[in-house]
Amino acid sequence: MILWQKHRHHGVIYQSRWQKTSGTVIVSRSIKFNLNLTNVKHLLSFIPWLKLIHLLGKSLIVGSFTFIILTFTPLLANEIQYRLKPTPSPSQFGYLLQNQLTPPEEKRFQLIIPKIDINVKVFANIDPNNPQEYQQILTQGVAHAQGSGLPGESDYNQTVYLFAHSTDAPYNIGRYNAVFYQLKNLEAGDEIIVWFWGKRFVYQVVKQEILSRTDTQYFQPQIEQHRLVLQTCWPPGTTLKQLVVIAQPAGDTP
Repeated sequence: MILWQKHRHHGVIYQSRWQKTSGTVIVSRSIKFNLNLTNVKHLLSFIPWLKLIHLLGKSLIVGSFTFIILTFTPLLANEIQYRLKPTPSPSQFGYLLQNQLTPPEEKRFQLIIPKIDINVKVFANIDPNNPQEYQQILTQGVAHAQGSGLPGESDYNQTVYLFAHSTDAPYNIGRYNAVFYQLKNLEAGDEIIVWFWGKRFVYQVVKQEILSRTDTQYFQPQIEQHRLVLQTCWPPGTTLKQLVVIAQPAGDTP
């Protein structure tokens, strides 16, 4: 703390015996103060903490920008790639079917969605209630839910249920959710192809829905109609809700 002291000064400015008719008078004031060294040391002791707080603030800002970039760059790149992809003409589409959509012979379970450029391996009989099991699988492809039907071989359950969950942490969006991120762009009539043990099954999208995370209406066994369900978490990078796309065999759609 600095203590200021007030002082009064007095003195002679002019005497007649000096016999001067003009002159300059300069009045100045000196200020004296006492410096309390104890208080100064106390203030100086806060400087390292202020530097640390300043450094932490900068680190938080840089970390926030890094988090945003790492989180949303994969999604943005995926979206741009989808938007810039040219729509194949009818003549090109036959070429695509012959050269890209037909999976190699060793692919026994494959999901192909031409509109959103999906051509991915499906892993059968994965427990959707066991994160330790399905999270590892979803880094490699799409999971077929254990207990759901299989294409062409489902007398006990005619719903084929495939899922590619997004992780519950946003920084893993690019790792876990890229495969099914574009499901939101599927519309009624879009084609979905499933290869299973050398047989090709063609489905057409009927509708898509956003459901609560606990809604299992499309996961329940049924034998009334053949149905393909694609499911992922919604919004991407969360487990708040689920996005499902419902498709039926192409010959069965109205």
